[in-house]
Amino acid sequence: SGCAGFTCEAYQQLPEDERDAEDLQTLRLIKSNQWQRCPDCRVAVERTHGCPRIQCRCGAQFCYRCSSKWDMKLYKCTGYC
Repeated sequence: SGCAGFTCEAYQQLPEDERDAEDLQTLRLIKSNQWQRCPDCRVAVERTHGCPRIQCRCGAQFCYRCSSKWDMKLYKCTGYC
């Protein structure tokens, strides 16, 4: 299809530098495995156990469920999922 297997709306929301065939294949893999991406550096992460708080290698802390920033003072996500 013209949108590489994504809805056209989802495809249009992709950054220009994530639209080549290899990137699209990686994005499909992320989706099929239900992984998340760091909201800061966009690296894919997989949570295997524990709470939903993720600390990425870039230092960002976020909620694995919704990708919102993690509030360390309240110890919960800012997305209220």
